Amino acid sequence: MATLVAEGLTNREIAARLLISERTAEGHVEQIRNKLGFHNRAEVAAWAARQPSRSGGFVGARPDPESGGAPAKPAGPLSTELRRARSEPTRTFLFADLRGYTAFVERHGDAAAAELIAKYRRLVREHISRAAGGEIKTEGDSFYVVFSSARQALECAVAILRGAAGSAAQDADPLRVGIGIHAGEPVAQEGQFVGSAVNVAARLAQAASAGELLVSDVVRGLLRTTSTPPMQERILTLKGIAQPFRAFAVRWTDESLARPQSEVAARVRPRWAQPRPIILLAALAAASLLGATITIIRTAPAPPVPLVTVVGLGTPGFSGDGGPALAAQLDEPTSLAFDTMGRLYVADSTHRLGTGGVREPHTRVRRIGANGNIETIAGDGTSSVFGTDFARAADLFSESYIAIDAHDRLFISNGLELTAGNFVISVDPNGKLEVVAGSDRGGYSGDGGPALQARLYRPRGLAVDSLGNVYVADSGNNVVRQIGPNGTITTVAGNGQRGSAGEHVPAASAELYAPVVVAVSPDGSLYIADTNNHSVRKIDHAGQIVTVVGNGTPGFSGDGGAATSAQLNLPSGLAFDRRGRLYIADTANNRVRLVGLDGNITTVAGDGTPGVLSGPSAVAVSGEGALYIADRGNHRILKLPSG
Repeated sequence: MATLVAEGLTNREIAARLLISERTAEGHVEQIRNKLGFHNRAEVAAWAARQPSRSGGFVGARPDPESGGAPAKPAGPLSTELRRARSEPTRTFLFADLRGYTAFVERHGDAAAAELIAKYRRLVREHISRAAGGEIKTEGDSFYVVFSSARQALECAVAILRGAAGSAAQDADPLRVGIGIHAGEPVAQEGQFVGSAVNVAARLAQAASAGELLVSDVVRGLLRTTSTPPMQERILTLKGIAQPFRAFAVRWTDESLARPQSEVAARVRPRWAQPRPIILLAALAAASLLGATITIIRTAPAPPVPLVTVVGLGTPGFSGDGGPALAAQLDEPTSLAFDTMGRLYVADSTHRLGTGGVREPHTRVRRIGANGNIETIAGDGTSSVFGTDFARAADLFSESYIAIDAHDRLFISNGLELTAGNFVISVDPNGKLEVVAGSDRGGYSGDGGPALQARLYRPRGLAVDSLGNVYVADSGNNVVRQIGPNGTITTVAGNGQRGSAGEHVPAASAELYAPVVVAVSPDGSLYIADTNNHSVRKIDHAGQIVTVVGNGTPGFSGDGGAATSAQLNLPSGLAFDRRGRLYIADTANNRVRLVGLDGNITTVAGDGTPGVLSGPSAVAVSGEGALYIADRGNHRILKLPSG
C-alpha cells in the first residue's frame, strides 16, 4: 500500500488497482500513516521510497528502531506462510461473512448486534484454532483465511456452518453465515496474499446464501484426491469475471461429512490428513463491495419436488415494477397473501438508500397481476404512515407482514423498536390507508378498548377470520391480539411472559415465546407459530390452547410420524389448503413441512440445503391449491403445484 502511495496514486486509483473500495483504500492509507507517525501522504511516500527490497520484509510495516528505521521483518506463522508461498504456490482461500447483519442492527439495536457479532467471531475463531491457525485481523463480520490444503478448508467451513446451525437451534438470533472457497497460486505482497485466487474466493462468499458453502471447480478437483462430498452444480456470474463461473454448493448436512477430521483432535489421522498451518488475514475489502449476481443454470441432482420460480431473479435488490415478475428483483420477502381474484401479494423487505449513503431496510408490498406483471402498491417510502392517506407513498419498516380479508382489504403490520412503528394499517382496494391499531410508540396496553389507543410491540404475522376479526402476532409482547370488527382489541393468547408453559388451558393464561405468524384454519380455529418454542399451537373454539406440531426442541426429525413428536426449527410461516392440511415454513431447517389430516408430518419442499430453500419465511395456498413459498434467502417466490 505504501508503495502505491509512493507511485503517486490517488485512493481511487489504489482501489482500482487492488479491487477494493475507495473508502477501504483510504482506511488502509490512514492506518499506515498512523502506524508510522506521519502527518501526510508525502511522508509515507518518502518513507516507502527509502525502503529496501520487499524480500526482506513487509513494505509498510512499523520501522524497527534497532535496525536504523528499516521495516521489521515479519515473524511467526505469517512470515512462514508467505515464504512458503514462493516454494509451494498453491493455496486454498476461505471467506466467511455474516448474512443479514445490517438488517439485524436496524431491528435490534447496537447492543444486541454487538452480542451477535461477538458470538459469530467466537464460533469462527474456535474452528480456526482447532486447525492451528493464527488470526491476524478481521474486518467487521468478514473473515479471510488461507489454508495449505483444500480438505482442511472444507472441514473448517463445515464446522463453522454446523456451529452456526447449532446456534440457530439454541438462540432466538441465529447466525446466518455464507462461505466461499477457491484455490490458486497467490502472490505474497506487502504482508498479504493478493491475486485472482483471493478475489474469486471473496466473490464466492458474497454469492453464497445464508448457510451455504460454495466451492470452485478447482477446489472440487483437489478434493477428489481424497473423497468428494455431495455437491450441487451452480453456474454463477461473478463481478469482474466475464465468463460464467462454475461452482458447487456443498451439502454439508450430509452424513458423509458427519465428523470433519479437524473436529476430532485426539484421533490418529492418515498422513494426507495431517493439519497444516493456516493463516487468517485481513480482508482486502468488505464482502459487500465484492457483489455477485447469481444465475442458476442447472442443478444436479435435481430437487426432490418440482419447484418453479414465479417471482424474482434470485438476486437481492429492487427492480422490475411494471414488467414480468420473473424479471424483477426481491430482497428477502417475508410474507405472502392472495386476494379474491387470485392475485399474489408479497411483503418485500427491500433496502433503500438512506441518510449518508447507508442502505436501510424497508418494506414494499408488491402485487403480481393476472398478466404476470409486478407492481408496488404500498411502501414507496416518500411519506410517513401518519402523513399520507395512501399506502403507495407510505414508509413501512422492515419485517412487515400482510393478510387480506374477504373484501380484498389488505392489512399490513409495521413493527420496529419501542420508539418507532408499532401499528397495523389497512388498505382498501383503492389504495387508501387507515391505521387500525397501535401507534408509533411500542408497549403493551389497551385491552378491552379501542385498538387505536392500544400499544403493540413488534407486531408481525396477521390473519383474518370469516367474521372479520383480525389477529395479530404481537411478537415483542409474547401474545396474540384480536381486533374485532367494532375496533376493540383483546388478548386471545399468551400472558405476556416468555416461555412455553400451558397445555389444555385457557389460551390467555399460557406462555408464548416471540410468536411470528398466525393462521385461521378452515374450521375457524386459530393456529400460532410459536417460533422460539419451535412449535405450532392451536386455540380451539372453547379458547383452550394445545400444541399440535413440534416437541419443543429445535432440530429436524419426525417425518412420517406424528407431528406432535417431530422437531421444528424456528417455524415462521403457516397456511392451510382447502382440505384443512397445514403447511409450515420450517425456516431454520430450510424446508416446508406438511401436516396431513391424519396428524402425520412430512417434508414437501427443500432438503435442508440453502441451494434449494434458504430460510423460507412464508407459505400461501392459491385458489387452485398450489403452494407458494417465500424463499427469503434466495430472494424469490417458488410455486409447488397442487397435489
